[in-house]
Amino acid sequence: MKICKILITVLFSAALLMSCDSEKILPVDELPTEVRAYVGNAYPEAVIIYAKQESSLFNTTYEVQLDNGIKVEFNEEGQPIDIEFDVDD
Repeated sequence: MKICKILITVLFSAALLMSCDSEKILPVDELPTEVRAYVGNAYPEAVIIYAKQESSLFNTTYEVQLDNGIKVEFNEEGQPIDIEFDVDD
């Protein structure tokens, strides 16, 4: 019974650690080609200020912040999934 409790604790701890998100700042040239192509076509005058990769157990997303206040999030395939506009009043 004691071994069973230890095993369950170890498995739960491993699952918890594996589900943690990982975030990493990326140089622009390490972004997927599809992400760079989308930004270049959709916002040709904009410059990417920063890019980051967020990884979890099941997926990876990319986020870019442009110098015009637009932030775009992409899925693993490089398709935009969220666009935020910084609107100043």
